[in-house]
Amino acid sequence: RARAEGRAEVVFFSKGWKIVQTRDYRLWRLMQNEASIEVWNLNDAPQSVSLTLQGLAVGGAKQIVFNGAEKKIFPNGQVILWTSEPITLAPGKNLLTLVDPLQNNAVPLLVLSVNVQP
Repeated sequence: RARAEGRAEVVFFSKGWKIVQTRDYRLWRLMQNEASIEVWNLNDAPQSVSLTLQGLAVGGAKQIVFNGAEKKIFPNGQVILWTSEPITLAPGKNLLTLVDPLQNNAVPLLVLSVNVQP
């Protein structure tokens, strides 16, 4: 269906996410220590993209390491729109990881949206 709509990729939340709903009825994905994002490259060739994530740390700052390399700190209580450095997606399924290097950190990251862009 996504191919028929002309999209080059599809993004899914994978392991490590919980769904929470705020009082204003928005649905957020909650990451505690580690989570994955599944990105499907619908092209037959590798594709260079950046991941865009809209997130909010609650109760303190939250640091994440994206795909084992790039680091980002989300300040407490601020909705941040973060764009990763370009990554190459192989054709088919690609599993991207977000890890908090401070294991057992009680500060969650709430994510409102994740997208990829060329």
